[in-house]
Amino acid sequence: MLKLIIAGLLMFVMAVPAGAAVNATSTTSHDITVTLTIGCYTNVWWTDQDDTIDFNGTVQNGSNDGDWYRATADGLTGAYGAATKSSQDAYAEGYYESYDAAYFWFESNCDATMTLSSGGNLSNNGDELPTWYTVALTNNTDCTYNVDCGFINGGVREENGTIPADGQGCYAGDDGDYAMELFTSPHYPNQYSFPMDDGSPTVYTGDFDAFAQGTILFHARVLRAGLSDPAGTYTTTLTVGF
Repeated sequence: MLKLIIAGLLMFVMAVPAGAAVNATSTTSHDITVTLTIGCYTNVWWTDQDDTIDFNGTVQNGSNDGDWYRATADGLTGAYGAATKSSQDAYAEGYYESYDAAYFWFESNCDATMTLSSGGNLSNNGDELPTWYTVALTNNTDCTYNVDCGFINGGVREENGTIPADGQGCYAGDDGDYAMELFTSPHYPNQYSFPMDDGSPTVYTGDFDAFAQGTILFHARVLRAGLSDPAGTYTTTLTVGF
């Protein structure tokens, strides 16, 4: 009988869960690291009709259609207005800015650098016309038309200036180092004009901070010298890269 009691006690002791006894080896606290990696995504969206700039064969009527005009003596700064001759007229003289624009939609959740590489002045069989372009930035999403519609950079709307025919926005500039000042340049109508050829094809860069979003537009400018400009079709390129 005693043997049975001893055997029962042993079985009871062996049935106690092993986890019931906690022997701590350290009382030091410890951090748990939680990680989520979000990929960099930059969207540059062109449509076929938006990647050309065509100087128009009509006269600017003050609101639309024809290219804008500025007399030769006035240079590249200041507002452009209506012209008595179209930019394609054989006798046209002065600075013309294209009414037509090339543009694309841009958004990025990471810092991004845009490069603009010029193919040189407008040229035709060795003949050249002094050529420039402007860079305008705007954004018509989540805003009232022409109100609070600036380009978004670093997650903040840039509320400075206007873009003719395109609403609120600003122009890029350059202080001579080929690094574009995207939101601090003189605004319309004294926006900066980037030379297409200042001795050699030129590359400018512009940096965007995440989150960046908006439309980037390009207008071309050309200096006509009347009948001394040989007839023909003048072309050049502006390559946009990221």
